Amino acid sequence: MHAAGRLQDAIQGYSALLERLSDTGFLHFFRGQAAYGLGRLEEAEADFRAQLALTPEHPQTLEYLGDAQRNLGRVEDAFETYEALSRLAPENADAFFRAALARKTVSEDAFFKRLERFVDETPLTAERASAGFGLAKALGDLGREDQQMEVLHRANAALRQSYAFDLQQVEQQFDLIKSVFSAEALAKAAPIEVEAAPIFIVGMPRSGSTLTESILAAMPGVTAGSELTTLSETLGAYEQAGGRADALPGAVPQNRVSLAQIYTNAVRQRFPGAERFTDKMLGNFALIGVIRLILPRASLIQMRRNGLDMGWSIYANHFLGTLHPYAYDLAELGGYIALYEDLMAHWRDLAPQALHVQSYEALVGDAEGESRRMAEFCGLDWSRDCLDVNKRRGAQWTRSSDQVRNPIHMAGVGRGQARAEALSAFTDGYEAWRERLAKKAR
Repeated sequence: MHAAGRLQDAIQGYSALLERLSDTGFLHFFRGQAAYGLGRLEEAEADFRAQLALTPEHPQTLEYLGDAQRNLGRVEDAFETYEALSRLAPENADAFFRAALARKTVSEDAFFKRLERFVDETPLTAERASAGFGLAKALGDLGREDQQMEVLHRANAALRQSYAFDLQQVEQQFDLIKSVFSAEALAKAAPIEVEAAPIFIVGMPRSGSTLTESILAAMPGVTAGSELTTLSETLGAYEQAGGRADALPGAVPQNRVSLAQIYTNAVRQRFPGAERFTDKMLGNFALIGVIRLILPRASLIQMRRNGLDMGWSIYANHFLGTLHPYAYDLAELGGYIALYEDLMAHWRDLAPQALHVQSYEALVGDAEGESRRMAEFCGLDWSRDCLDVNKRRGAQWTRSSDQVRNPIHMAGVGRGQARAEALSAFTDGYEAWRERLAKKAR
C-alpha cells in the first residue's frame, strides 16, 4: 500500500501492526513516512521520535525528523537534528547541507568549521556537492561573497559532470509540444464540462511561487496542494494503458473528462473537503495544453521574475537529484530560461486571457493590489489575511519554506543584478539562445 501511494491505507495498516506486535521494528518510521507524505507533519514527528527512542542511531529517521521540523517552521530544532545526523554519519553530505540551510550562520562556530573541512579537505565530487552548496550558503550569510561564488562554481561543476544534458534536446521537446498543441489543434477539440477548477502555479524555480501559493491559500475555500506530481502521474498511467498525451487534442471528449476525474479524485483523496486547491508543480508549464483540454475551468498563473535574480537564486541552490539538470551550468541555465520563455510565449499567444502573468517584483512591491488581481482572475474572494503570510502556521513544503514565514519583503530583489559580472556566462547563454530562437521564428 505504501509503495503504491495509498498512504492513508498504509497508516492504518501500520497502526494495526503496532497494536499487535511487541517487536515493532521500523513500523514507527514507516508510519511517519506515510504521514509525512500526506502533510501531517505533527503525526510524522511523533512517529519519528518514537522510532528514535527504539533505534537512536537510525540516520533516515533523523533526516525525516529534521525535514518535518523545518517544514513546520521550527528551524532551531531542525538544525539540532541535522547537526546530530552529521555527527552520526560524518560522510553524509546532505546532513551538512540541510543543517546549513536550516539556520542563518552568524559566526564561524564549530559546525561551520566542520562543514568547511568537509568541503575543502577532499575533492568535491557529485556525491559530496550538496555540502558545497551548504558552505556557500553559510559564506553568503557571513557576507563573504567572493568565497561563496568560488565554492558555488566548484559544487555546481561537480554535479554537472555527473550526467548528460543537451539543450538542443529540450528545444526539440518544446518544439514538439508547440506543434501538438497548436492553435488549430486546440480549436478543433470539442468542449467538455468539468466542474473541478484547480489553480495551477507554473514557472521556473525561485520565481516566487511559494509566496504566491501561500497568499492564495489564505483566501476562503483554497487549500495549498504544493508541488503535486498528480498530473504527470495521471498522464503516465493514461499512456501505460495505451493512450497518447500527444493525441489528446483529437481524443474523444469522454477520454478527457475521465483524465480530469482521475486527476481531481487523486488530489481530493489527499486533501478531503478541499473546495479549490493549488497545484504548484512548476514543470506543469510544459503541460498547459493538456490542462486546457482536460480542465477547462482551471486557473493558470505564470510566475515571472528578473532573469539575473532568478538565475542567481537557482545557481545558488541544490535541487533534489537531477530534477533541474539545466541548473548547474550558468550558460545552460541562461539557455534553458530562454527556451522556457519561448514556450510560455506560445501559450500566451494561444489564449492570453487564460494565463495570468504574475511578476514577483510587483507582488512584493504591492502585495495587496497584486493579490486582489490574482483573486479576481481565479474567481476567489479576497481576504486581507492573505497578506499576513508570516503569521501562518503549519507545513511549508519547498526550499522557500523559511522565507515565507517572514513578512512579505523585497530583500530578494536585485541580488542577482548586483552579481551581474560574476553571472556573465548566464547572460551570454541566455542571449545566445534568444538570438537562435529569434532566427528560427523569422
